[in-house]
Amino acid sequence: MPTSGNSTFNLNRDSIVRRALRMVGAFTSTDSPRPEQSADAIQILNTMLKTWSVEGFLWLRQFINITLVAGQNNYLLGPGSVVPIDRPIHVFNVNRKSSSGNEIPMIQLTRSDWMLIPNKTTQSTPVQFFYDAQTTNGALYVWPCPQVGTTDTLVLDADRQIDIMDDNLNDFDFPPQWYDAIVYSLAIRLAPEYGMPLGERAQLQKEASAFMLSVVTDDRDLGSIHFEVRR
Repeated sequence: MPTSGNSTFNLNRDSIVRRALRMVGAFTSTDSPRPEQSADAIQILNTMLKTWSVEGFLWLRQFINITLVAGQNNYLLGPGSVVPIDRPIHVFNVNRKSSSGNEIPMIQLTRSDWMLIPNKTTQSTPVQFFYDAQTTNGALYVWPCPQVGTTDTLVLDADRQIDIMDDNLNDFDFPPQWYDAIVYSLAIRLAPEYGMPLGERAQLQKEASAFMLSVVTDDRDLGSIHFEVRR
């Protein structure tokens, strides 16, 4: 028989929640979870997704363009910024892009590195950056400050936060390959509330870890590695 020719497969929020609740014995397979059980599980699901946002998964990576302003050494990233986006948790790389389209990688600084710069208002061509994530809006600092007449922009390789599930009709902000990992991880968080025996919880944790390992291992950039001898 031929294959279906259809690779699309989506599960809604309540299907995931129902399966996780059933795995921890919250209700029998012929019954349905109570509304308060579903509400609690949805809350735990969303807190889990927010926790996972710090992982910086590949599909959350995005390019953000910022126009440099003469004399300005910091730029907000988040809901209160000129670029209306979620606050990035990480800024992995920054390129300075000239009006001709050429991009030059900038050097990333730690907070300590930034604090060691004696004069942060020096104006010249920016070559370094430091990202301060904060809570509502992140702040990207550059040094030196852009000089008068600059036409350069910044191209940021940053990540966005995972969208929560506030409606049953929402699609998960994950590739479909993650469904089992999400279900088992949610079940692990629900297990203590439903008195699952420690032995069964240990087995569930083992299975959840295996699903997580399989999808996390695949979440990586593919590229060549070069080794050179320092001269």
